[in-house]
Amino acid sequence: MRSPGGQWLVRGFDGRLAVDLFLALLLAAGLARLSASWLFPHEPRGTYVDSLTIAGALVPLAVMSRVLDEALPSAVLTRCRSLVWHRLMWSGVFVATTCLGMAAVAGNAHLPVPHIMLVSLLLSGMATMAAASIGARAAWIAPALLVAVSSVPGVVPLSANVLYSLRFGEQLKVAAACTALVGLAQYAVMGARPRVGPRAGDLGDGN
Repeated sequence: MRSPGGQWLVRGFDGRLAVDLFLALLLAAGLARLSASWLFPHEPRGTYVDSLTIAGALVPLAVMSRVLDEALPSAVLTRCRSLVWHRLMWSGVFVATTCLGMAAVAGNAHLPVPHIMLVSLLLSGMATMAAASIGARAAWIAPALLVAVSSVPGVVPLSANVLYSLRFGEQLKVAAACTALVGLAQYAVMGARPRVGPRAGDLGDGN
């Protein structure tokens, strides 16, 4: 989306992003077909997500996090109207697209769709908080760390693994909803943390 002066305020759904998102969902769909039984070899099937779709959720999340990237600090600070609703809209697009995309992937792979949607909501909520704290380009790092720790055999047992275990339905609902609400509110108020160093258009941008 562009401001009246032609400067980029938030990167929206351009053609390249749509293509990248499609490819990301294809990759996530491929990972969803791979078993994760080696993560919990001693646990009975049906008590956890037997698929690498949890890790696969990071791919469309990382692609969609582009829409959280804002314009030059000067362009953002000099806008006449409030950015809160503008940011809330784009962060909502980010969260909704990530969750719905992963729901489609889960449904196609015959996985528990509600659980995958809640995990995606939790991860995208973490990403919006990270975008406000460390920047949109690094927004994927926080959810990736959680997925990495939860996906290493023996580190987080299934009895405490909210990402993979199917026994934490209610707890996951609360955690995902609270994380998403806090993330959306934080991003709406603070926006994405500006990148360090000059950007294209910082100097001499006459457009």
